[in-house]
Amino acid sequence: MWDDGRTDEDQIGATYVELEWAMEYLSMKKDTGALEDRQKVVMDLYQKLNRANQHKMQPIPVCEIIYLLMN
Repeated sequence: MWDDGRTDEDQIGATYVELEWAMEYLSMKKDTGALEDRQKVVMDLYQKLNRANQHKMQPIPVCEIIYLLMN
């Protein structure tokens, strides 16, 4: 990400394994109230990153123009 010697995981603040855990945990629609402290931190990081990048996951809007031939 940045050229300061840190890994991606260091810069994000969570490992890819932790982020994948958060993604899977939320996909199973489990309650996040019973998480341990580190899990809460990872969940918050994942949700923040996910919200910030939603525009990359949504399809590009397409305008459909219907052309009618008239006889």
